[in-house]
Amino acid sequence: MSASPEATPEECALKLAVHDGAEVVIIKMGPAGAFVWSQGAVHTVPAYKTENVWKIGSGDTFVAHFAQAWMNDGLPAHEAASQASLATAYYCEKKTIPYREYLMEFKRDEIRVKQEFLNGKRPQVYLAGPFFDTAQVWLIEEARKNLLEMGFKVFSPFHDIGMGSAADVVKLDLQGIEKSDIVFAIVDGLDAGTIYEVGYARAVGKPVVILCERESEESMKMAEGTDCVIRRSYTSALYAALWAAVSL
Repeated sequence: MSASPEATPEECALKLAVHDGAEVVIIKMGPAGAFVWSQGAVHTVPAYKTENVWKIGSGDTFVAHFAQAWMNDGLPAHEAASQASLATAYYCEKKTIPYREYLMEFKRDEIRVKQEFLNGKRPQVYLAGPFFDTAQVWLIEEARKNLLEMGFKVFSPFHDIGMGSAADVVKLDLQGIEKSDIVFAIVDGLDAGTIYEVGYARAVGKPVVILCERESEESMKMAEGTDCVIRRSYTSALYAALWAAVSL
């Protein structure tokens, strides 16, 4: 069974409910949270921003906490889904089981998504990072693939401009930053070109998310002081970029 790409979440949920005889249908919508259909009533529950993102087991966490709250505790489906979303945020951030008593004190900001994103507009990310050896090229390739999978349009100097002299590439690189909504910068190695791109992006008011797994806090002082978002794990950095690009 399938629905058309233009179908709304409510239309998809109703089709699933009729096809499978379901009492409840939940459709996950990434940063926009989850759509909950329950016997004709519809709700949207939020997703939450976290400092870290540990994905392995996050889907199981959502399902388990929803089942506990809905089937065992008797909560309405949308309230159960809301609890499950918060429990998933806890698990992703702390990589540990979100026991109920822990969740009572766990507070994180809801992701409030721009209407233009909900309407289908996809943000453009500028992918900054060195590409001068095999490991660096591999990481740029992987980051570009993952950002595209997350719904970004990606401007990558390595792919969209290539190698060349300063006269050939610098102006085009800076234009790419200016036309992008956000910069995703891989800074390990402290490549001078990447650091310059970060500084230029902040100077023209672009949000910057930095992946920094190996450099010291001292090395990141200027980036931190100019409100760059710095993450120490790859997955956490990718999600921080998505949230920064689509959130109000």
